[in-house]
Amino acid sequence: MNYITNYPYVNTFHGSDFATPNERNLACAKFIDQMNEHTRFYFSSNLSYLIFLIYFPIGIIFVLFRLLIVLPLTGILVIITPKCFHTFLTRFICFLYGVWIDIKGKPDVKSGRIWAANHISEIDALAIRACGDPYILGYSFYVQLWWLKLSPLRLLNMVYVPQKSRSEGNSTQRDEIRKQVRTLLDTKTNPILVFPEGGLTNGKVGLLQYHKFMFSLNVGVQPIALKNHRPFPININCEANGTTFLHNVFWFCFIPFQSYTVDFLPVLNINIEDGEDELVFSRRVAHTTVKHCNKMNVNNENNKLIATPFLYRDKRNWLRTKHALENRGIKNLNIIVDNDAQQVYVNNFKNKIGNGINKVIPLDLKKNDETVKKELLDEMDKHWQLSKPGFKHMVMLSTQL
Repeated sequence: MNYITNYPYVNTFHGSDFATPNERNLACAKFIDQMNEHTRFYFSSNLSYLIFLIYFPIGIIFVLFRLLIVLPLTGILVIITPKCFHTFLTRFICFLYGVWIDIKGKPDVKSGRIWAANHISEIDALAIRACGDPYILGYSFYVQLWWLKLSPLRLLNMVYVPQKSRSEGNSTQRDEIRKQVRTLLDTKTNPILVFPEGGLTNGKVGLLQYHKFMFSLNVGVQPIALKNHRPFPININCEANGTTFLHNVFWFCFIPFQSYTVDFLPVLNINIEDGEDELVFSRRVAHTTVKHCNKMNVNNENNKLIATPFLYRDKRNWLRTKHALENRGIKNLNIIVDNDAQQVYVNNFKNKIGNGINKVIPLDLKKNDETVKKELLDEMDKHWQLSKPGFKHMVMLSTQL
């Protein structure tokens, strides 16, 4: 099955043409896994590890400075600074956190009533806030963290969305959000910033499919392509088992500096006359963003972003699957997709990690660990309900076929 012809602006990926449900679904799991970071560090050599150890006490000083001085200072400056200067203040606060913002393109506040950006880190909203003054859709999870009231979050015009609406589809809550957004569009001149993926990816492999509900309002959408560069081998956003938001905040403050490229692309409008619906329009926006990100990354031909058919709930289901296996001792799961043989191999190289930095003892890549493969498929079935009658997914297949 080639879904490209049936689902415009969604790119293919390795394993998408597998006819056997188990093999196809494992190939999907492999791809989702690659869209996330599962380790905090990625030292390329013993030298980079040594540099990290030397820098470590300096990084701790940065953490203390940014959490104990910059954080409360932000709360004070927000209060005493007139609102018309808050965009400039945001850039200054970003500088104190070691974040350099490189703005490209031109924000179109008049025609681009909705700004739609890819989501690669916890501070994306702050980087875009340094470029303009949009309302920003964010999840109510942040309201529960009282200390964030003293953080740069105070500089954001937040419109809070119930956390569980992220995975409930067309719920009543989502209808209420749409009404709230419609009111803002009708009564305010500020654009509304959304991250339609609904969750983070590492920005290296693919974008999660954009949720369609913000693309049905018949207003101009301005895509924003975000890129991030860090000189240190540290993943700020890590999906490892047990990792929390506070862990990510610590490592964000630990890194000396990083840069963000915020690229505003031309405004797009839904083509109702041509029969384009909100789902196809959302995919066209995502595809436009992907194409531009790849142009920004011209020096890396082997690492191209694609617009995927996977939703945030697929990322969530995969992380639950992977973490459940890790809790049972199945760590370092290795899924190998062999497109030529139309076969997927699964290995668990537990206890096969070498003592050196990032050193892994080579595996027989064509040898399945059948026990691990079965446990992986059973756990995927549990979270995706693959064997449930009526299971439907754009790419993954029901095991009852």
